[in-house]
Amino acid sequence: MFKVNRILIADDEALEREGLEFILNKYLPGQYKIFHAKNGREAIEQAEENQPDIVLMDIKMPGIQGLDALKRIREMNPKTKMVVITAYDYFSYAKEAVPIGIKEYILKPAKREQVVSLLQRLTKELDEEKEKTRESLKMQEKLTELMPLVESEMAMMIMVDQVQELNLVRLAELSQFQIETGYCLVLALPINSLNKDKRKLYEAAKNFMKTNVSCVAGPMIGNQIVFFPAVDRTKQGYSLRIDAIELAQKLSDYMQDRFRLEVSIGIGSIQTKLEGLRQSYQEAIHALGEKNININIRHYEDILMNPSWDGFKSMDINEIISSFRQMFDRLKQDSDSDLKSCRDAVVGLLAIISRYFRQFGIHLEEGTIVAADFQELQEIAEKRLQMMIHTILQHKGNKAMDVMERARKFIQEHYREDLSMEQTAEHVNLSPYYFSKIFKSENGKTFTDYLTDIRIQKAKELMAEMTISLKEVCYEVGYKDPNYFSRVFKRVTGMTPTDYRQQLSTFL
Repeated sequence: MFKVNRILIADDEALEREGLEFILNKYLPGQYKIFHAKNGREAIEQAEENQPDIVLMDIKMPGIQGLDALKRIREMNPKTKMVVITAYDYFSYAKEAVPIGIKEYILKPAKREQVVSLLQRLTKELDEEKEKTRESLKMQEKLTELMPLVESEMAMMIMVDQVQELNLVRLAELSQFQIETGYCLVLALPINSLNKDKRKLYEAAKNFMKTNVSCVAGPMIGNQIVFFPAVDRTKQGYSLRIDAIELAQKLSDYMQDRFRLEVSIGIGSIQTKLEGLRQSYQEAIHALGEKNININIRHYEDILMNPSWDGFKSMDINEIISSFRQMFDRLKQDSDSDLKSCRDAVVGLLAIISRYFRQFGIHLEEGTIVAADFQELQEIAEKRLQMMIHTILQHKGNKAMDVMERARKFIQEHYREDLSMEQTAEHVNLSPYYFSKIFKSENGKTFTDYLTDIRIQKAKELMAEMTISLKEVCYEVGYKDPNYFSRVFKRVTGMTPTDYRQQLSTFL
């Protein structure tokens, strides 16, 4: 049974209101809770307070006219059934109700048969609409309960090449997830954490991701949870990479704060459609498995922009091939010995290497690989890699291609400016998070300390020119505040700029 319907009777004549109420109570007893309004203003107030299911409105009233009141009520509750009450002399006004969706009317004096018949029909419509709403809510509730299963199935379809893309598109429609452009993020929990409540860990990570980004959440497989976040396609590639790493950092911090867990996260590149997202998954798994880099958040493109293969720095072909063979074994294992998945990952790896060197004007051969088995796939890939290396070696200025060397050169060229680590990281196409750790590892100091050392060294050289004031020296080496420059100089050298110059003068 539905709840009693609410009905508002709005008429400036009390006798008319009471007459309609009498008909309702006598011929439709117990079906309505009735409210009265003697003018348009009261009708609007009553409608706002009591949310009537049906409104019977006199068209001619003092103050706010009936049609104006109906328009306001329609705006507040579009589903309210509205009936115009009009005397025959004003029947032409009732036509004005049609544009605002009011098609029912009662002529004064109201006849019992007309009122009863009309309200029975409107009540039946209300009941049918409420039944549809209730069924729709039940269906929505069932879909909500099934949504995690739909998402898990979507994620598995992306991860494993076993279904047609059309099925994935259909699931994407059901889950209302636009899967055209996105990437893969794989969260790896410490093995020793699995003795805890796995469901609690999974739900916490999933809820965090759902709160922060639109994404498909895969199932928890072993100690790994896979996510496919959507991206803002109005942004550029580098900024999207930074967004992905920042999201991963927030997720890592969240798991640390809530569960005291040191997690690892692998991130794939931005891709489109099924094959692209599958490649991003393979990249994320590869980044996650990169043990040579002591960083818990690893983006695939960061790793390839600054390869952990030391052979790339010296262009030692034997070392590069040896490293590739280790990677190939991991890719084969990660693909569960599926030839097509492994081939796609290898092609993606070679393509990213090619894109990396293209920024230096070196154009390397790309293309698909056709192989009958894993051995042939490895042989073809190694030959192509060797050809790439030979092409690179023929190109002049190989030293400039080292990422850290290019970073140091950039700092040398721009130390006079308001230079930031983020600007330098972007110049060498690494994320700031990754760049800061790699920079300190390879240079033995942080970016800020490295930049400070260069500026102070340049300041010392300029101070030897006695004609240049200390204030000029300050500005020339990238500082805007002479007092701050003096403090930094003393911290690094143990003396103020003035003392240093005086010391210099005794030797000149």
